[in-house]
Amino acid sequence: MRPQECLAASVVSRRGRGFTLIELLVVIAIIAVLVAILLPAVQQAREAARQAQCRNHLKQITLALHNYHDINQYLPPGHYWGSNQSDNAATGTGWSWGAHILPQLDAANTYNLIDFSARCCVQTPLTPGEVNNVKAVTKPIPFFRCPSDTGPEVAATPAFDGVHQMAVTSYAGNGGSFDNSHYNEEGDGKANGLFMRFRHPSTVGTISVTKRISDVKDGTSNTAALMESAWATSLSDEGIGLPVGRKRWYGSAAGSNRMINEAVNGLNPPNSAANATIRRAASSMHTGGVFFSMLDGSVRFISENIDHTGRTWAQRNTPNANDPFDRTRRGQAYGTYQRLWSISDNLPLGEF
Repeated sequence: MRPQECLAASVVSRRGRGFTLIELLVVIAIIAVLVAILLPAVQQAREAARQAQCRNHLKQITLALHNYHDINQYLPPGHYWGSNQSDNAATGTGWSWGAHILPQLDAANTYNLIDFSARCCVQTPLTPGEVNNVKAVTKPIPFFRCPSDTGPEVAATPAFDGVHQMAVTSYAGNGGSFDNSHYNEEGDGKANGLFMRFRHPSTVGTISVTKRISDVKDGTSNTAALMESAWATSLSDEGIGLPVGRKRWYGSAAGSNRMINEAVNGLNPPNSAANATIRRAASSMHTGGVFFSMLDGSVRFISENIDHTGRTWAQRNTPNANDPFDRTRRGQAYGTYQRLWSISDNLPLGEF
């Protein structure tokens, strides 16, 4: 056979040979191993990117609070719950600190829709102000969402007169160290956070419904401003038979805890916890902890293992009478986590 014929026969032989079953299985196994190795790395990279974005959102919102303070000389009110001594939500308009800082978050178009003298959220708006307010509260604000949060952008929410679709948020403000410590009628001893629920200061013990940065005696780097509050963790039916997460950027018609959290409950409570717990606690979809912004604008990832006493206001008489901060023992019974939320306990914070 001539050389050219041998070469042609060799080429035909090679072309006619395919993968054997064993070779095919080996290739599939190799691909499966590579996917198993690479997929977690890709997921980790994506989560790292989401965490970086979440950090940036908290930082930008905190800077917006500072810009608001520079303009007005005080921080925005936490929540317009009531306009007089009555503990009835219907006497207020429902707007929160989140609505007040929209111009500082490049959301002036939404801000300009709002009539702060009219109720924030109704199913059936009756006045021009209510009509525009309904439009405003349905608008998602990107800065108010953590990209790792699994909640919807807009969800059914109890309104003043029924249920209405309203935009959600992943963040809440520092309402203080104890149970109900964002109530401004409790006085400075208990109301030791940054954001107050508005109640007309005409009853005994009431204080201002707004705080100034100068009120923060413990230092802005030692005081929490904002924290995450994940949709999945704050989930409940809220009496309307629908799965509703608690947090809304504008405030609420129902409770001031839609934009205000408290330190009486630890981080990331289980979904099986009582509504009063999950709606007040800081929580996130990040493994092992929650992002907090400090009042100086820095952002910290707080571990679930931070020292937390969970002491309620009713327990303030133990171990030291009339001392909610346990000053005589340098805060021994007053957890590091609760000190992080207090603006003026004059106690060392320590590592966290």
